[in-house]
Amino acid sequence: MNTPQINAEVAATLVSAAVLGGVRHVVISPGSRSTPLVMALAAAAEQPRGPTLHVLTDERTAGFFALGLARATRTVVGLLCTSGSAAAHYLPALIEASEDRVPLLVVTADRPAEQQGCGAGQTIDQQRLFGGFVRHFREVGSPGATGAAAYVAGVVARALDEATGTPPGPVHLNVPFREPLWSPEVVAVSARGPLHLERREDAGYDAAQWEPVAEALADRKRPVIVAGPQAWSGSGNLGFHVDLLAGHLGSPLLADATSQLRFLRPRRPDAQRRAPWARQALALVRGDVSEGNAIASVEALLRVPGFTERHRPDAVIRLGRMPSSRTVQTWLGGLPAGETAMVHVDPHGDLHDPTHRADLVVAADPRHILRALSALELTNPLWMARWKEADALAQLALSRACAEGFWEGTIARMLAERVPEGAALHVASSMPIRNLDAFAPTRETELPVFANRGANGIDGTLATALGEAAGREGRVVLFCGDLALLHDVGTLFAAGALGLNVTIVMVDNGGGGIFGFLPIAGQAAPATFERFFRTPPAADFGAIARAAGARHGRITDAAALSDALDAAFEAPGLSLLQCVVDPAHDRDMHTAAWAAVADGLAWLSRTTA
Repeated sequence: MNTPQINAEVAATLVSAAVLGGVRHVVISPGSRSTPLVMALAAAAEQPRGPTLHVLTDERTAGFFALGLARATRTVVGLLCTSGSAAAHYLPALIEASEDRVPLLVVTADRPAEQQGCGAGQTIDQQRLFGGFVRHFREVGSPGATGAAAYVAGVVARALDEATGTPPGPVHLNVPFREPLWSPEVVAVSARGPLHLERREDAGYDAAQWEPVAEALADRKRPVIVAGPQAWSGSGNLGFHVDLLAGHLGSPLLADATSQLRFLRPRRPDAQRRAPWARQALALVRGDVSEGNAIASVEALLRVPGFTERHRPDAVIRLGRMPSSRTVQTWLGGLPAGETAMVHVDPHGDLHDPTHRADLVVAADPRHILRALSALELTNPLWMARWKEADALAQLALSRACAEGFWEGTIARMLAERVPEGAALHVASSMPIRNLDAFAPTRETELPVFANRGANGIDGTLATALGEAAGREGRVVLFCGDLALLHDVGTLFAAGALGLNVTIVMVDNGGGGIFGFLPIAGQAAPATFERFFRTPPAADFGAIARAAGARHGRITDAAALSDALDAAFEAPGLSLLQCVVDPAHDRDMHTAAWAAVADGLAWLSRTTA
């Protein structure tokens, strides 16, 4: 068998096994050494139920695009590049995918063994290139003997099994090809699917594993449920179950903006499919469960010492990763051991407890929480009522503060209220995620919120949002800062060719606004602080947007932002709304907002004493 035919067989088998194993999207960065795989993918894409191919020249952009695409579709997404340093640009996206449990099948083409270690061009050591940030690595040889198809299909099956295992994440296959890489005379290779693919399913409900949880929470009267990032994968209607549990326990739900439980309209399961335990639990819920039990003003409330003293829980049920709010993290870490029982539930048993306060970590599907705890008699109407009363008052104060002038709280609150139903919001790390969490109210309609909260970096923000837009129906709105956009400015030029509907709402606060809230802002000399921390960008965002073919608007007040959002949400393609705020005024308004909430709670204490 000649070399092009060997390459074609390996490539076609790898592609068909991946497609039959569930890979529906592949992101390709062009290059020479990956030619056999690209040609196999192009042929597969022409077949019924073939993969959708996305071509992005820059590998860093491609990596984050694939991350967003896999997150939005909840499927394994393929990622392909040529040999050499190209693959190294995938690393930041793979770090985030690993931390955020997003499954990716990364395939890197490579030079054959005889070209390794001898100075051949575009050749580096690609063995285990991504280290511990991938769940699995395998070198795929180029065998010409009988049985090659079975071998390659088995390798792909194992990789997909690892990518969707416990916990899910990226996997890496490295595929060396010899020259000549491809020829028009190669004989078509018939598809060969996976020989074995053992999906790792949820083991189901086991009452015994919940006995320690029930014991830890027994006789507790002041519980809270804390939902962080990754609290919900979006499957199984966990939102209904958690809200139902909160109602039964009389527990406020402290839901991070990225938990998918903050802006969720809980839905009752179909009556015909409802289990007996669910019917029993429904009978215990007071009022209409669709109203929800989420507390929107957690950041502001926990900044008031008097409130935290009067609302100290005796039990905490934590779902997902630690919340983004440092205030919430500090509050959880300060709850006295012994007095407050803390149970952390994670589907994979991963420990997300930097405060080292969890008394118990349970590896289980969070949907089983209600089934296990619905029999507990913990309902305390006064406890829930006090939280909801304080939340309502705080929301009034925050609404008034956000209506004063034009600052980051104004923008965050308006976005949470105005993003249309059917659209999704991607929020960048640093100040945007904190402001959304602090100032966004709950809402009547559902709002999916995406964020790279695995490693919490700001790189690849736009590329990730574009991937999410490609993986779902409806518009994606990106809420980011100026530095996050500049980190990913190359992606802006790729966005136009993708034909996706994305609205970028960028806060222009003159650089790293978050540093203005850190101690270094008052400790370093002004010139030192500006140069090394705030790092104000010297960029004309209007010129950049126009060069990339995006619509641009420079916004300086709330009324203009309201009008611009209306126009952008109706317009196809890419829009950049540059919201210019004064960082000094922004810091003052943050302080004023917290003070207004504290004053309101003091008034409430006096009137109810």
